[in-house]
Amino acid sequence: MRFNYTPFHSRYTASLYGGLVSYVTSVSSASDLSGRRAGCFSYGSGLVASFFSVAFSADASPGSPLHRLWQGQADVKQRCVCERENTLE
Repeated sequence: MRFNYTPFHSRYTASLYGGLVSYVTSVSSASDLSGRRAGCFSYGSGLVASFFSVAFSADASPGSPLHRLWQGQADVKQRCVCERENTLE
């Protein structure tokens, strides 16, 4: 029997921020995020839920916080290739 292990299973809040990182990495430049908002909703296994929005800065010039955020996530797809193959005996 084979299975793939990935450290991102069964985490409610982590999936919210994982989705946010996915959104940031899906655009081709920081200016594509400039002035946009992203709605974030997270819930746990209990009775608590959170909704908030993230407002991206309008300044996407090189060196700006938004540009550094986008640039810092440029290699996230390569860093997330962390699956391992395990064999159960």
